[in-house]
Amino acid sequence: MVDQSAKPMETITKERLYDVQEYLEAEEKAISKNEFHNGTLIPVSGASFIHNIIASKLIHLLIAALSSKESKYFVSNSDTKIHIPALNSFVYPDAVVVSGPPAFYQQRTDTITNPLLIVEVLSPGTEGYDRDLKFEGYLSIPSFQQYVLVRQERPYISTFYRKDEELWRRTNVQGNDQQIHLTSLDVTLALSDIYEGIDTLRS
Repeated sequence: MVDQSAKPMETITKERLYDVQEYLEAEEKAISKNEFHNGTLIPVSGASFIHNIIASKLIHLLIAALSSKESKYFVSNSDTKIHIPALNSFVYPDAVVVSGPPAFYQQRTDTITNPLLIVEVLSPGTEGYDRDLKFEGYLSIPSFQQYVLVRQERPYISTFYRKDEELWRRTNVQGNDQQIHLTSLDVTLALSDIYEGIDTLRS
């Protein structure tokens, strides 16, 4: 549910469009997060406990797996915004990996422009948005190579990997006895590690 303290911000967004600078300044002071889509502010609903645990586990596993790589990678959480110039948008992923130094939007260290891999943990209310509009925007970012969609209700992960400019390869993996290979990072993660302990939270 959206934090009720965000009501004043939601009311304003319905009355007029914002420019980018207004949005960025408002977001610095906002109690809850808002995404920006070509002038419109869209409140980001609070995530479930299970959603946050899965996202946190994935971030931890990615950091551990990438620590031994010669190439330098940075893994960040849902506090980092991604700028999508083609849609004039700023969005929050659940996790993001950057290869090499992060490129910041106008030197703002809270907003990157060069994501390599993006993770979204799917929720009933946002799944369509993550699969369609958000993915469409991510596709326009040249550095973007892989999209990871993670289900909450069961061990099931879909990935989309950019094989070339116009060709994406989709892989679906399900079950705690399976692994997912993230081609863009050359990293393999076990679903049993990602979903460890989640069943006990549902009981």
